[in-house]
Amino acid sequence: MLATVVSEGMPEGAEYGVEDAEGQEYYEQDGGVMHRPGSGRGPSRLAQSNTRDDVDAEGYYQPEADGEAAGYDGVDEQGTSGDGSAGWPSDPEAMLALLQQQRAQYRSWVAQCAATALAALDPDYGSEGGGESEGGSGRFPASSLPDDVPGMVAAMDVAGQARHHLLLLKAAAEAVREAGRASTAFGALALPSAEAYGDPSEAAAGEAAEAEYVSAAYAVTTAVAAAVAAVDAYKEHAAAAAAAAAAASSGAEQSSTSAAGSLLPPDLDGPLARRLDALGAELCRRLRQEASVLMGRLKWPPPLASSVAAVGADGAGGGGAGGEDDAFPGFEAHPVLARRLVGVLTALTHHQMAVKQRAAFFALLSGQQGAAREQGEEEDDGGADAGAHKPLLWAAQVLAAPIASKLKAHFHPAAPAGRLDRPSWLFGTVLDCIRRHGHSLASLDDMLACLQLKPHYNMPAELARALQEEVLALLREERLPALLARQAQAAAAEQEAGEDGLGGESEEAAAASAAAATAEALWMGVMDAAAAYDTALLPLLGATGHRVEAEAARASSLLTAEAAPRGRRAADLLDPTAGGTADMQLRFVAVAAVAGVGTGDAAGAAGPGAGKGEPGSAGGAEPAAPSGGPTGPLLSGWAAAEGGAALRALEAVAYDETSLAPAEEVARRALGASGEDGLDGPDASGPQPWQRHTWPSVLSAEAAAALDGLVARSRWLHASPEAQRDFLAAAAGPLLALLRRRLGRVVDSCVARGEALSEQGLPKVCSALCSAAHLDDHIASLLATDLAPLVDALAAAGAAAGEEDGSAGTPSSSAAGARGAQGGKLGGGGGGGFWGGLLAAAGGNGSTASPGRAALRDGVSALAGGVGSVAAGSVVSTAVGPSGGAAVLGEAARGFARLHRDGCLKLAREVALGFGRCSVAYRHAIEANPQFPFTPEDGEGEGMDPGAYAAAADGEGGPTASITPSFAPALLFLQASGAHRSRSAHGGARLPPSPAPAAEGTPCAQGSTTLDRLSRLCDKATFADVWRGAALSINRFMFNFIATESRFTRAGARQFAADVAGLAALFAPYSRRGGSAAGGQHFRELQAAARLLCAPDEQAADVMRRASAAAVAAAAGGSATASCAF
Repeated sequence: MLATVVSEGMPEGAEYGVEDAEGQEYYEQDGGVMHRPGSGRGPSRLAQSNTRDDVDAEGYYQPEADGEAAGYDGVDEQGTSGDGSAGWPSDPEAMLALLQQQRAQYRSWVAQCAATALAALDPDYGSEGGGESEGGSGRFPASSLPDDVPGMVAAMDVAGQARHHLLLLKAAAEAVREAGRASTAFGALALPSAEAYGDPSEAAAGEAAEAEYVSAAYAVTTAVAAAVAAVDAYKEHAAAAAAAAAAASSGAEQSSTSAAGSLLPPDLDGPLARRLDALGAELCRRLRQEASVLMGRLKWPPPLASSVAAVGADGAGGGGAGGEDDAFPGFEAHPVLARRLVGVLTALTHHQMAVKQRAAFFALLSGQQGAAREQGEEEDDGGADAGAHKPLLWAAQVLAAPIASKLKAHFHPAAPAGRLDRPSWLFGTVLDCIRRHGHSLASLDDMLACLQLKPHYNMPAELARALQEEVLALLREERLPALLARQAQAAAAEQEAGEDGLGGESEEAAAASAAAATAEALWMGVMDAAAAYDTALLPLLGATGHRVEAEAARASSLLTAEAAPRGRRAADLLDPTAGGTADMQLRFVAVAAVAGVGTGDAAGAAGPGAGKGEPGSAGGAEPAAPSGGPTGPLLSGWAAAEGGAALRALEAVAYDETSLAPAEEVARRALGASGEDGLDGPDASGPQPWQRHTWPSVLSAEAAAALDGLVARSRWLHASPEAQRDFLAAAAGPLLALLRRRLGRVVDSCVARGEALSEQGLPKVCSALCSAAHLDDHIASLLATDLAPLVDALAAAGAAAGEEDGSAGTPSSSAAGARGAQGGKLGGGGGGGFWGGLLAAAGGNGSTASPGRAALRDGVSALAGGVGSVAAGSVVSTAVGPSGGAAVLGEAARGFARLHRDGCLKLAREVALGFGRCSVAYRHAIEANPQFPFTPEDGEGEGMDPGAYAAAADGEGGPTASITPSFAPALLFLQASGAHRSRSAHGGARLPPSPAPAAEGTPCAQGSTTLDRLSRLCDKATFADVWRGAALSINRFMFNFIATESRFTRAGARQFAADVAGLAALFAPYSRRGGSAAGGQHFRELQAAARLLCAPDEQAADVMRRASAAAVAAAAGGSATASCAF
């Protein structure tokens, strides 16, 4: 083929690539000699035109005179000889004719060389194109031949590039032919068949034949490697030429390389590469075949009889168990056969190193991997030698292949020992085989020394690695697809039972649910066994250290035991990072996340025994396509099994009314303990619920435990962050969604029925909110501890890919509150929604602010320090997960925070509405007499100084320190406990001794007050969030419809200050600050209004002036900003 291509590019009768005695390539054409362009005997290249003595400045060659070169130095500027010798025509016309004849000859040379090279690459330059050109080349189109000398030189350079391309192609083809000849020579050889020789000369001849066989295999590998290098060089040159042609076509200046690249035919190296692949495959086939024969004669692999018998009577009946005659005697028993096997395996591994995985072995032997590991993270104590970076030796694969065949025969899902509910049989057999016979491969370490692999490999560990891959293939191709088939069959039966309307108590529905649970148990069993097997195998892979050995011993005991201690699973008990190597986790990911396993593979995996009813077999199920994500159906199947099992366990708890009881109280009742008063409740000796960070219910505690288990199992996938994230989303997503729906329905149903504050409804609502807060806190803790490496890995991957986190946080209630507080009047007049409902229940209206009300509001803002928006913004505290959390658990990471926030707002709304209903009489009294005439008008013209106001606020201001009788029911609705009804322990206003009885059925008629009940039912965050929302609404109600709607006398102002102080004092038991400061953070605007009403006239006028000036300045600044923006 190459000879044809080359001959098409040469002149007729030319022999290409011949060198003369001086080492210059030339063409032999018709008995004459035409040297290669630029060789010194023809027209030179443009790069040489300025360095040769026989070429002038314009690139013209000076003619010879009298058989000697007439050099440039011997000719003056007029073109005459400097020494007067005759060599140049004296007639200018003759001189011009000579130069024209010389130019035509040069053009003929360039055209002939370019045309012959280009015609072989492009048919357009064939003999049928164009007529005769001026240079005398009829085969070259006249229009394509450049007319100037630089153009001719460039064209000749293009021809040289094409010639170089052909030379590379010729060299590659010759290397391939050489490899073919070496392969033919190797095919004619064979290893001796005799093992023992009677004559020493025969033994020597046998050894010589073995050496010749191995040497011939080495020669094939060497020739193939050289041919691969030649083909790669040609491909690099072709790629560079193609890239230059593409750059030239985009508008850049065209070079000779780009011009040659545009003329190159594509895929000339394809046949050569395919030929090399065929030669390498034939060599490997011959060597593997010889190794298989030798292993059979050496009685390798060892029988699995003892290992299979260890799995029980059911597993011992499988075929393939050998007798005493089939026992493996060791490689030392047959030294001649073992030597031949070592030679064959050495030749096979040499081909792997030199051809198939040359780059990986080069990095390994040159120490680049060790340097890369030193730059990376430090390995744990006893970490194995970066198994994920070392190629698996083909010699170990050859030795493991017959063992894998026996494993497939014994542990196929249709075989007696292949029961899907006994995965430990397979893993235990593999471990037993490696422990019994792995050390016998130490005699084959001579192969590693010959290949200079001894520091990096040892054969027993390589056999363990090879069997790892074989077990992985068995799981991927046979057993896991059978599990998928079983799972799909159970899911289809359960769905069919649901579509038929069968009740949960029917036998069909129960059977379908039991089948689904069994399929899930099979998945969990195989993954637990795989986790124990991987950990137990670490010392056999070369990992060392006390931690590794302890974990391996623990894993071995878990693998052989029927169940983990205390019912815990092996995947939860074992540490996936104990070995300090990513090889185990990467393989575990490969088992769980392998893609490409479709329904057809799963159906065929059941084998011939499917449908016969063997224990653990697939039963002939027709699998449905699992809802696999991008990581594959096996990971989806495992995640669905784990999530389904956790969901079934939690469903039994979620819809039990007793599951909303506090977990601590349930535990105390189980132990026979009770509260100090004989009733169930929190222990009085410890902190109360409102003082605790969390107050979980039985439901949330069970859910947190289930989530911990799923997170622990997901850590086995930590070598692949994407797979771990997808596993958590698929397994934990349905569980968390069920909890959100259940808790949200509890809150919504109680609020919708008006039972949120009732004796039966308030414990449910508070328990649901505390459960949401507990789960939100638990997820945040997991993201900051166990899942922190996953969050960091995903963030690093996103940063490396240049991606920004697209998960926007939930808008906080503080921002909404700040926007709501910018409307001037607190609460915005209650035009609708939350505040509109509150005002409607209180009998108010949403009228606009009067001038007097606006003035008071401005003064309050000045006294409060402009913190109204801050107080409004702190309605609800939202727990937002750490950065990246949403990428791990998606909506679940923020769903419980939103559920807790919204539930607290709803409960706060109910409390505020209850307060409004209890203060209707207070509001109506003000509407009937705006002068606030609740006390005698003595001292009407005198103001109250700040000290007097402070005394009134602390309950020591004389008669005015008593609470207004019509306001007492509202305070009793909120009050903490009976111990504070006469006087707060931290200081506060006195309540009337005998308030008017509330109407039956109203919130004011409840036996225990709202604040006290909430403190016994809510955790710290829930209690604070509910009261922030309730206090804000009460603050707005009192400010907008009491402080700004009434006309106060001096005595009335003092009475209003006493009412405000009594309201603020209710928070003293639950605040770090006592007295009037206890409610300052909740009623700051209301207390500022009371101070302003009680201030002397001069001080009030000064406050109003400052407030007006601030308002004018703010208005001027706002208008200027608006003008600039416009």
